[in-house]
Amino acid sequence: MILKIALLIAVLINLPRTLTFFDINTKLVDSFSEVSIRDIIIRFLFLFMMSLVTLELNTNWKNIYSQYTIFWRTCITIALNAIWFLGIVKLFVLMYPIATGQLLSESEIGFMYFVYFIILIINVFIARILRYQTVHQEDLIENERLKQQNLQKELTALKNQINPHFLFNSLNSLNSLVRDNKEATTFIKELSFMYRYILQSGERDLVSLQEELKFLDSYIHLIKARYRDRFMIDIAIDDMCLQREVPPLAL
Repeated sequence: MILKIALLIAVLINLPRTLTFFDINTKLVDSFSEVSIRDIIIRFLFLFMMSLVTLELNTNWKNIYSQYTIFWRTCITIALNAIWFLGIVKLFVLMYPIATGQLLSESEIGFMYFVYFIILIINVFIARILRYQTVHQEDLIENERLKQQNLQKELTALKNQINPHFLFNSLNSLNSLVRDNKEATTFIKELSFMYRYILQSGERDLVSLQEELKFLDSYIHLIKARYRDRFMIDIAIDDMCLQREVPPLAL
């Protein structure tokens, strides 16, 4: 990009001397139409429209066909710029006599093509720079968003580590407070085992049926502590099936 910009500046700076070398300046000045307010206004409007559409086309409107490969994107961009360039110059040549009452000479029309082509090239370069800045800014925003997401995930993971740790510490403290009550300490141990099993099995897709039955025993103990004799359950599973695997918490 730097190389292209440097080349463009070198060409533009040497353009007046190139025109003088081929004696084009004198020919153009002699054939130029008379300068008037209408002449200045229509030229200003067309140059403004030329620059505005070219910049939009090469900066923002390229997103419309961004799903194509770089080859097709380049072909479409060149085609659209060429169509716009030829169309705007043709429109200027048609509108100029209507707006000013003066006719453009052949040499001046040729010069208009030259001027508008230079403006097209300049706008394309500027649009490339703007496009690069836009993409760079979008990348910065996306990176910042990803950083925020990573920080949020780290915070969530930290919370998930702290919460079970706090829970088990609380259960241990409660267990020490009611150590003389065998039924209460058993209840706390079974509850602690249940939560530990839930946390550990969450990282696995399958567990053995034997492990799942141990969890079920703890769950049954908690239910019986609540409902007493109103809750009854019988488990009859062949020992050959204990090593079979089931999803965690399936029972």
